[in-house]
Amino acid sequence: MSNESIYGIDMIKGEEIVDSFHPLFLRFFWHYIISLLLIALGILAYYYEYDILGLSLEPFVYLLYLSGAGIVWLILTIIANKAELFVITTHRLIYKKGLFNINTLDVDVDKIQNTKVHQSLIERIFNYGTFSVDTSGSEGYEIVFSGMPSISRKRAIVKSLIEQDLDAVKERKKRVEVEKKLESKEKVLDKLKKDIKDLEVVITKEKK
Repeated sequence: MSNESIYGIDMIKGEEIVDSFHPLFLRFFWHYIISLLLIALGILAYYYEYDILGLSLEPFVYLLYLSGAGIVWLILTIIANKAELFVITTHRLIYKKGLFNINTLDVDVDKIQNTKVHQSLIERIFNYGTFSVDTSGSEGYEIVFSGMPSISRKRAIVKSLIEQDLDAVKERKKRVEVEKKLESKEKVLDKLKKDIKDLEVVITKEKK
């Protein structure tokens, strides 16, 4: 039986999605502004029949090219925003990027050594920023996700998962230690039983 697939990601048995999100639209703020300005300029040039660039072009041409370019830029910006996805699961952090050629990075929670948050003044005001993940055995940061929304809460979720994993590791170590102690006691008991049997054999022989 194949594992469940969510967002095109094959889930591990027992794995659940905790949170998933795209970059906050404010990451592409200036892209949206430029596209809307182009659309507005094209409409104004057409409506007021004004040769805005002094190229002796018909107003309809400005509407077609300026507003058309603005609409295309706006669509590409929306696609770029949706082409990035960050998924937090109970076992991993997953970063997918791309529309046609898709790159996927995933990091096991138990491999995370450190997390870093970078925010500019504007990003702090709107509570988003760049979230970086450092793993054991890697140089630099394994995952760098820009425009993470509600970044403080997301980082708290990741830290909670790391702590839960550490608690689980400690619990497994305790169980292993208890099992070793029980195994050691069983060996001692087996040796005592053997010694008692040998002693009984010796006593029986002496009686004869």
